[in-house]
This record gives sequence, structure tokens and C-alpha cells, in this order.
Amino acid sequence: PEWHVTMSAVRLLQAGILLLLACRGHGKGRRGAYSRDKVWYEREIELEFSGKIPDWGPEWHVNTPSLPGKALAHGSEGWARVGDEGRVESEASFEEENRVGGRRGRHQAKKSHVEKKEKKIEKGEMTGTPALGTMSKCKDYVACSRQFQQEIQALQHPMDCSSPGNRFLFLEFEGLEGVGSTLAMIAEGLAEGIYSNRTTMFLTVMPTMLKQDFLLANPQSEFPCGKGAYSALDCYIEPLTSCKVSNVLKHQKEFKEFTKNIYDDRFRFKAMESRRGSPALHVAPARYRHLDEPHRWWQKEILRYVFRLKKKWVNIFRKKRESLALKPPVIGLHIRHGDLSLKFEFGDKKGQRAYQNRPYYPAEFYFDELRARIASGDLPRPRTIYVATDGIQVETAVEQERQHPFWSNPRDSQENPGNPGESPPGDPVEFVLLNRFRSQHGAHTAATLLALPYSAAKELAETPEEERARNFANMVQDAIEDIWMLSTCDAFLGTGSSHFTAFANNLRERKDKGPGNWGHYMDAEGLKSGLYCPGLFHGTINGTSRILFPEKRHQILQQRFLDRLVVPQDFLKGNMFEFDARRSFYHIPTHMFDHESVRWRDRSKSRVNEWETTPQAIQKDPNQLLKRIVGLINNGAEMDTYWSYAMAYAGWCHAKDLLEKVWDGKLEIQASDDLMDQLEDVITGNIAVHKSRHASPYIKLLKDPKARTYHNGNKPSA
Repeated sequence: PEWHVTMSAVRLLQAGILLLLACRGHGKGRRGAYSRDKVWYEREIELEFSGKIPDWGPEWHVNTPSLPGKALAHGSEGWARVGDEGRVESEASFEEENRVGGRRGRHQAKKSHVEKKEKKIEKGEMTGTPALGTMSKCKDYVACSRQFQQEIQALQHPMDCSSPGNRFLFLEFEGLEGVGSTLAMIAEGLAEGIYSNRTTMFLTVMPTMLKQDFLLANPQSEFPCGKGAYSALDCYIEPLTSCKVSNVLKHQKEFKEFTKNIYDDRFRFKAMESRRGSPALHVAPARYRHLDEPHRWWQKEILRYVFRLKKKWVNIFRKKRESLALKPPVIGLHIRHGDLSLKFEFGDKKGQRAYQNRPYYPAEFYFDELRARIASGDLPRPRTIYVATDGIQVETAVEQERQHPFWSNPRDSQENPGNPGESPPGDPVEFVLLNRFRSQHGAHTAATLLALPYSAAKELAETPEEERARNFANMVQDAIEDIWMLSTCDAFLGTGSSHFTAFANNLRERKDKGPGNWGHYMDAEGLKSGLYCPGLFHGTINGTSRILFPEKRHQILQQRFLDRLVVPQDFLKGNMFEFDARRSFYHIPTHMFDHESVRWRDRSKSRVNEWETTPQAIQKDPNQLLKRIVGLINNGAEMDTYWSYAMAYAGWCHAKDLLEKVWDGKLEIQASDDLMDQLEDVITGNIAVHKSRHASPYIKLLKDPKARTYHNGNKPSA
């Protein structure tokens, strides 16, 4: 996750560390040592961004001073960790008890049947909803598409949204997603919801970039997107579900339970996690895997459900397309520019692009690649090229490309007959580039004044409010229309690191309801190597900064998906996450995915259980109990940094309970009062800040059902 931190917050952090160093002789401390704020202060000075601070990475780390005595700070992630002379042994002890699938953890694996390979996904708990795997196997793409629509309709539109048997997944947004990234997050949430048998819905955390406020409207007003609309997307897209916030808040007791740990699978309500939803969007359920391209088809079906345009806009876009008279074959070309060209304005990296996790190709490179792909037969020779872009320089490049002899030279039917389905020899190629709202700073950033360098934000802030509202409305409509237009194209070329590009490309379908053909990405090799982050896949921890070791990106995405500490076997060939450059699709090993996802819907198999229990034998051994508490704290820091917030929080709460029993004399550990104070400091601090960061929007909703939370920067710290 990403969040915005001001310089004043950094100074408060530094003062807190000094206070922790100075005060050690107190009783049960409540200061806490949980914080990642230190990561950001250099970036804040360097970028002068009003938001969208890239997530943490090794190149931005600022080391935290070690805590005194036997406690030390987990510097590179900014987490407080507690240790003693045997700290390494303590971590090993924890892993020995809890590492499922490891050599030492097999006794627990047997108890919970973790090692048993899941052949079928278990029946769901939602009343009136067909559970995954309970419907008969469909025979082809058409039948499977019809079956899926029935399933998703029942899941997202239950007969009674207030029924006690319904389970819900709440969409979360990390900060400043654009249109493509927002749509991708919704699709990822829906995919996680399907696998966990939950109705996916907006609740209180909203996509800041698409606030209705930017249209000069109150989010709860009738204008302009309808009563109860959650974002500007609601002007164009059908509601994700028929369930409302009021249906959820009727169950106050369960909702309060949910606010204790919002990512806990065992509760009726849960917040989405893109680290889960992204893989779920790339893996078809077992009942659909007999299809030729099951995983691409599955993703296409979810995207098409998310992108169900309102009838009014379908008619408008169809009439627009008819007026353009696009002659097939049509190649859709998306040139992703806009905010990708934004550069640092201060510091040592002045002049360098801020978005290092995506490539920036000049428009001419796209056309060079397009001609090369057509010449090699990867793409058919088109009669129409539909160009969608947010770059202001592209119009000039298109005019120049029209004059290229490759498009104007007639083909001889005998010497150069072309491929089947191609245009007749000598048929001219038409370039279509529609009039759009474009800005040198990026359309969505310029329209909202968010995620901009200081100079651009200052310049654009002088734009009259009414004009900014028009720009925002045009930006959203242009984006929706371009996605729809691109999805109707026969072939496609773009950059797969763009959520917008990947969404439009994978939205395409054939007449037989199969996934679209001829989709190619110019940055496929960079996606394969890990240099670039794949579109439709959130979850890399370094945000927009360049990852120092590209090959580690796939491992990071994989270990964030797993709800456990990783073991070497996870990264063997056949178990690894990887980008398939040939198919332009991110590959997730199905056996690994099935093994984990089955836990999302079964309370008894949730890995959170392992973090909330300690064997009696360990509780009775003072030395082992100390190691257990230390392990829960330290490994919880690891889990919250890379893996599961739910298990980190559950582990800290369990460690707190154990420590309270020690204070009350019910248990014993071999530790001085000073170390006890430090342990409690770290535990209570971690719990308090974790709850503030993650649960505070939902706690506010309990007090005010109309409350909405927009992260103007990235996900905030306390």
C-alpha cells in the first residue's frame, strides 16, 4: 500500500523515537514503535508531489536507529522488532511452529489438513447463492459465459441483501488510481469475492481520482450520477451489486467484530486485498478449466461484468462507431503517455521520470512496432487503425504516419497477396484519432489536480473551477468511450504495464464468446523479466519506483499472495508466478492458487487460526513462551510488510493476550521488567497504528452511515 506523509509527521516520528530511547523505566507502555513514516521524507522533498508518493523500495530506505537494549528496529521496513541474544533462534522457533508446508510444521499441517490436495472447492455459506463447483460443467465458451452470468448475478444480486447468511467483501482503493487502475481494482475485488463466496460492493473507501466532487456535485445528490452513486464511474456503468450500505449496517454486532480485523476471512464482512484479487483475476475455477483458454476467458468475463455500460451510453458509443465507419480488420492502438512523462523536480534525481515501473515510448516507437508486427504476420494488415491516447504529441505523430509508404503502397495480389481476412490489395488504411481532453501532465491528473509535481499543480490550480469540472467530466467519458472502442477492435497493440491497456485488450471477445485474438504488448519482455509491473495486477511493494532486482518482482507478487512465510520450494520451476510473453498474460500456477484460495471461504482452514493459538506445552515453558511472543511480533512485522495484514494483527493481539497473562501472574516468561515494557510498547503500538490505518474508515462509518474516505495521497499512516 501507498500513503502520503507530511514533513510534520516525520518530525513527530523522530521525536517519538527519541522519546522511546529516553523513557525505559515505565510500567506498561503505550507509545508503540510501529511506523513506516521514515521512508517518505526524502521523497517528499524530492518530488514535491501533492500525492501519489511511490511505495517503499530499497533505494528510498532511511535507516531507523536501533532501539536500546534487547529491542531493535526493523530498519528497512520501518517496523519495530523485538529480540534478545537468541533472536534468530526465536524466529526459527516461530517458523517451526507455524510454517505450513515446511519440514518442521507438518504436525500442524496434518491437523488442519493443509497438505491434503484440494480436488474441489468446497460449498459456499451464502444463502441462495450457487457455490463454486456445484453447477454442471458447461460445454463451450457460449454455454460457460451464460453459466457464469447466472452465477455472478446470484452472487452480486441476492434476493435479500440483509439475510444473515450473506457474506460481503468491501472494495478498497489505495490512493490515486486513474480510470484504468480503478476498474482493475474493482475486477480484482470481484474475483476475490467470487472465490470467497462474498458479495463484492463499495462501502466507505472510495477511489479519490473519480470523486463526484470533481463534477461540482455532492456524492449523495441526484446530480450528476444518480442517488447513492459512489464515483464518477456510476454515470456510465451499471451498479456492481443491488446491496446497499444500509443492508450491511443492519448487522451492527458483526460489523463491529469486522472492524477488529478487517482482513480476517473468518468474519462475515471482509475488506478486499489486491494481493489476492489480482491472482484470482488470472485463474479460472476448476469447473471452467476444460476450455481452450480458460484463464483468459475467465478474466474477460469478469471484466465484462465490471464494464456493463448503461444502455444510454451503449447506444451513444455504437452510433459514434457507426458514424466513424470503421472498416475491418480494425487494429486498436493504445499509446499510454500522460503522467508517465512526469519527472522529478528536486533532488539528485531531478529530470528523471517518476514512473520507473512502466516504460515510456515515443509515439513513433508504437508505429514502428505496429508495422513490424504486421510485416511478421503477428497482426493482420488493417483497413482501420483506431488510436487511443492521453498524449498531446500523438496527433502530430499520426499525421506523419499517414504518409508512411507502408500504408500507402498498394499490394499486388500475386506478389504480396497478404493473409486471409486482410484488406484487398491497394485498399487504403485509415487512421482514426478522436478529439479528446489531453494535457502534457496527463488527462486524469490534470483534471483532478492530484498526483502532480509542484509546478504543474501550482499552474493548473489557477484553472477556473467550472472549467476543471468540464475537464474532469470529459476525461472520464473519453476514457470510458476509448475502452469500449478498443474492446471492439479485431486486434490490439499497446503496453501491458498499463491497467487501461490491459483492461481494454482483455475485454475483447470473439463471436463464440472466447477471448479476443491478436493482442500484443510492446513491453512484453520487460513484463517477463520483472522490470515492469503487469497491468490488472496490483501488489508490488515498490509502487512506481524501479525495482533494483527485476527478477524479484514475480517472487514478491507470489509471496504476498501466500498467507504464510515462504519456503524455498515455492520458487521452484512450476511453482513460480511469471508473465507469459507469448500469450500476453500473467501466469499463476493453478495448484498453488487452489491450495490457498480454498481457505478464503472456510473458517476452519483460515491461517489466522495458527496465529491465535499457542500449544499448552509452550505456554508452560517460560523460555519457549518468550520466544513465541517474540516470534509473533517479529514475524507479524514481516507478514504485514509483505503478506497478510490479518495474520499480523491476529498475531499481535495474541501476543498481547499472552503478555497480559504474564502480567497477571497466570504465565511466566524469562524476561526482565524492562524487556516486558519494551514488548508491550511494541505490541500495543503496532495494534493501535494498524487499527488506525486500516480500520478507521469503517469505524467512522458506524458513527456516520454517510461517511466516505478518500485517500488524497496514498494510504495514510496514523
